[in-house]
Amino acid sequence: MEIGTLTKMAIRDVWPTEDGRKSKEQQEEGFTPWLENNPDLLGEALGMDLVHERTEATAKGSGLRADLLFHDEITSKRVVVENMFGKTDHKHLGQLVTYAAVHAAAYAVLISENFKDEHRIALKLLNRNSDCRFFGVSLEVWSINDSPPAAPLLRVEVCPDGWPPKPELNDSEAQYQEFWTNFLQAFSGRYKDWRQNRTPVKVNSLGLPLPGLPGTCRIYPSFPKGGKLRVFMYCSKVEFHGLHEAKAQIESRLGEPLKWDRKDQQKRSVISLCHAQEIPFSKDNWQRAQDWLIDAAGRMREAVTPVILDLGDETP
Repeated sequence: MEIGTLTKMAIRDVWPTEDGRKSKEQQEEGFTPWLENNPDLLGEALGMDLVHERTEATAKGSGLRADLLFHDEITSKRVVVENMFGKTDHKHLGQLVTYAAVHAAAYAVLISENFKDEHRIALKLLNRNSDCRFFGVSLEVWSINDSPPAAPLLRVEVCPDGWPPKPELNDSEAQYQEFWTNFLQAFSGRYKDWRQNRTPVKVNSLGLPLPGLPGTCRIYPSFPKGGKLRVFMYCSKVEFHGLHEAKAQIESRLGEPLKWDRKDQQKRSVISLCHAQEIPFSKDNWQRAQDWLIDAAGRMREAVTPVILDLGDETP
C-alpha cells in the first residue's frame, strides 16, 4: 500500500480573503462564502446541523455586520459565526460578543488559524457567565502528496463544559433518533459522495444538503407518525418558480408526479415526493420505510440538481 504525505497549506493560498470581496485582479472567493456553502463541515465539528440564514448580517438599528448567521436544524437555535485569519485578537472576540447579543444567538463561534491563550481563557469565562454558548474553532487546510488543497479541517479548541449535551429523550424522540441513526448508516453506504451531518435527529424529518449546491439546498426524508412517507424540499419563491417551469422535465426523470405546494404568504414553498400508502411508524416497518426514503431521496436529487444548477447560472 502506498502511503501519502500530508502537507499543511497556508490559509491565504486557499482563500485569499476572509470575506470574499472580489477585486478586478483577484476573482477567487474568500473563506466566508465558502463556509456559507459548506456548513456541514462546521456542523460536524460542533455536533449541529447548520442551515445558512444570512451572510454579512446586520441587525435592526445597527450597522454591525456578522460574518455568518446559521440556525441549528436540530434545536432551531441561532448560531453566529465570526471568521478571521492569523492569530486571535481582542477586536474579533469583541465583535463576536456584540454580534451574539444583537442577533440573540444561542451559540457564538470564533474561527481562527491560531488561538492565543488569553482568548481561550476569555471564551471559557464567557461560557461560565453567559446564557450564550461560545466556541473557538481552529482552521487548517491540508494536501496529500502536494495535491491541490482539498482537505479543510475545522477543530473545536474551546467549547462549553459538558458539550455536546445529552438531553433526556421521551419515547418518541428516542425512537426517531434510533431510526435516523440506522438510516444515516445505510444512506452513507449508498451515496458515497453525499455529505450529511452525522447527528441523527429526534423528530420526523432529516435535512440532507445536496452535493455541489449551496448548503441551503436540502432534501428532507420524512417519516411522520400518522401520515405518508415523503421526501421534500423547501424552496424560495424564485427557486419554486424555476423548478415549476421545469416540472415536466423533473417529473419525467422521477417517473412519477410531485406535489407542488406554492405558499405565497410564506417565505418558503415546498415540493414533495410522497409514498402511495401510509406506513405506520413501528419497528416492523422501519426497513421498508428506510429503503423507500433512501431511493426517493436519490431520485429527487438526480431530478432537481440540473435544474437548480441552471437557475444559479441564470442569476445575475
